[in-house]
Amino acid sequence: MQLSVVNFFNVWKTSFSGLSRNIWLLTLVNFVNRLGSMVIVFLPLYLPEIHLNKIDTGLVMSCYGIGSVAGNFIGGKLTDKYGFFWIQTFSLFLNGIVLIVMNYATTFYSLSFMVFMMSFIGDMFRPANSAAVSYFSSSETRTRSFSLIRLAFNLGWTVCPAIGGLLIHLFGWSLMFFVDGITCILASIVVFKIFYNQQVNAERKQEIKEIKKIGKTSVSILKDKPFLYFIFLTFVNAFVFMQLLWTIPVFFKESLSFNEAQVGFMIAINGFIVAMVEMPLVYAIENQRSTTHWIKFGLILYGLSFFMLNLPFWGFAAALISIIGLSFGEILVMPFSSNYVSQKAGMEKMGQYMALYSIAYSVANILAPLAGTSIVANFGYTVLWFFIGTLAFLVYFGFRWVK
Repeated sequence: MQLSVVNFFNVWKTSFSGLSRNIWLLTLVNFVNRLGSMVIVFLPLYLPEIHLNKIDTGLVMSCYGIGSVAGNFIGGKLTDKYGFFWIQTFSLFLNGIVLIVMNYATTFYSLSFMVFMMSFIGDMFRPANSAAVSYFSSSETRTRSFSLIRLAFNLGWTVCPAIGGLLIHLFGWSLMFFVDGITCILASIVVFKIFYNQQVNAERKQEIKEIKKIGKTSVSILKDKPFLYFIFLTFVNAFVFMQLLWTIPVFFKESLSFNEAQVGFMIAINGFIVAMVEMPLVYAIENQRSTTHWIKFGLILYGLSFFMLNLPFWGFAAALISIIGLSFGEILVMPFSSNYVSQKAGMEKMGQYMALYSIAYSVANILAPLAGTSIVANFGYTVLWFFIGTLAFLVYFGFRWVK
């Protein structure tokens, strides 16, 4: 047992080796930026505090989703035109200003506008950051590089609610907006200081110039039908996975009679598994089979995990097995999907390809809770889990035509 633990630790440590310094710096930027996500986490609680009713609260939150889609699209376009350095820097800095100003928005219309701007400007960062990861990683380390970024994202997302809740409890809501905004501004300064002199060296500039000459005659992203087919499949598998965030916690409480602590524990298992296992697992398998092979394997785990939830007589065991399966499915689907997009894009259109990939997740995140809760309200959880599990297997078969 002791030897197994030592071996796992050695593999875990080795999985972080071979990544470039710039990937580690991008990871730091993502972690700092994710620490400043308190407004996103607590927005559903803040809006009723300033006397918005449920309908208005829902409409304001929908502005976040719309802004996310628009921000990813425009961010991808601007990344390809101006480069990932400037878009990351300005996105972080301007989003910091928006977050600070949002503290003074107290009406339905002003909040709707500010939430839209927060999401629009903030999500311009995503395609630029993904393009930077692709640029600073080799084909051998790219999947692990995306996994490391995801690790920073998950760790920051784990810590920020605790910090935000403490700030709100001790000092009130206003300080949350200032701390969140200042965190974004600090992240922009980190990007500027670290990457200003590393944007693109002379040799790489010439290489990209040649690529862009070819790119002028290359197929438009909207005419790249194989990639659009991949994006459609990505949207559906994201729709499937998002049920973990939106409907599974409610199911645990309503159907399995879990209390809030038990629900939190089950969801925390997902974060723990991803944090501990993703890097060493990706390190072990990334060069053994094709990228799409591992995506398909992850989709099988998605499907089986949701079918498990239709065994309520297993209670805690069914819930635990389902969460574990979804966690390993996430580990396989998400980083390998990012790597697939990176392989298909090429540097001249990296921003636009990464933007379309992010948009698929943004749209899924808007529709997943609406569809999931509607199915539950009309047909119950049994139908929902059967439907979602079947979708996962349909996407699996759909990936057989993805090359």
